[in-house]
Amino acid sequence: MLRYFILLLIVFIMGFIGMMACHCLTTRRRELEWFQRALFLLETEMDFSRDPLHVALEQTGKRTGGKVASIFCRASILLQEAPSVSGEQAFLAALEEARDELPLNDEDIAVIKRIGCDLGITDLEDQKKKIALCAKAIEVRLESACNSEKKWQRICSVGGWMTGIIFALILI
Repeated sequence: MLRYFILLLIVFIMGFIGMMACHCLTTRRRELEWFQRALFLLETEMDFSRDPLHVALEQTGKRTGGKVASIFCRASILLQEAPSVSGEQAFLAALEEARDELPLNDEDIAVIKRIGCDLGITDLEDQKKKIALCAKAIEVRLESACNSEKKWQRICSVGGWMTGIIFALILI
């Protein structure tokens, strides 16, 4: 009886591992969607409210979800604490602080780092153009994440359960 319980436990553990892999794929897509929304919110804040950059970043962080919100809020705090810090430096520092918590790959991070380029240094129109360009690049990364999610989600889920069943059959 104990033997069958252990075999069943193996099947469930492997199935759980497969489901966790599926969850990682989904969270990557969600965080990229939050970054895309945050860029549109930041552009709107900068364009219509014409508040200082730290206020625009703070408002964007408050209206954004996921781990993305913490990046924008932290960049705002860094700008308020050290006025000599540029928007680019604050954003990149906030991104590096949150890097380990983000379920994004290196290519995604490289695209997101472009958001900070010349942030708060150039004029409003140039910043809006760069934000729009970053939004397009994130859209491409988002499509890649969606394709990857569709491709690997079923493989991870079914693969986890099947691996567990195969291990159980081998151990019988």
